[in-house]
Order: sequence, then structure tokens, then C-alpha cells
Amino acid sequence: MVLITNLATNLRYSGLFLTIKLLNMDQNFNMNAILDCFKQVLEPQSGIDIIQLKMIRDIEINGNSLNFNIHVPNAKYEFKEQLYFDIIEKF
Repeated sequence: MVLITNLATNLRYSGLFLTIKLLNMDQNFNMNAILDCFKQVLEPQSGIDIIQLKMIRDIEINGNSLNFNIHVPNAKYEFKEQLYFDIIEKF
């Protein structure tokens, strides 16, 4: 599924959260399409999708941008970057 036309992202680490902003989202995206993309992203250690694990928090749609936080198990979680790139790939 492609919801991003010209990818622009912003990633920020803050303790147990990764804050991600996706810009230039397709005009037709909606919450169901967004959740479907997240369900395709698996947490590397467990192999369970990040929606089932309740890792996605604070989803906010603002015009053609999408903001959300990913809750990670601890501040030294080694798969932060992998989750980020997996999410980008699914969108």
C-alpha cells in the first residue's frame, strides 16, 4: 500500500517513545488504511505486529501529514531504527 507520494519524515527519540511524522500523505488516506499499514509491521523479537502489541500511540492526522508515537520496551531498545524503516516501507 502506498500512502506517501513524496516521502518526507521526521524522527525524534524521547525516552521510551519514537515520535514520527510522515509528510505528503496521499489525499485518500484514512485511519483504516493507516492501521492496515501498521498491522504489517512486526516487532523483530516477538514477530507480533505493532498494533497487537499496542506500540502505536497518539495517532494524529493533520492535513496531509501523519504524526504518531511508537512506545518501545526500554530506552536502550535495539530495534528502534529497524521499526522506523519497516514502517516507512509499509507506507
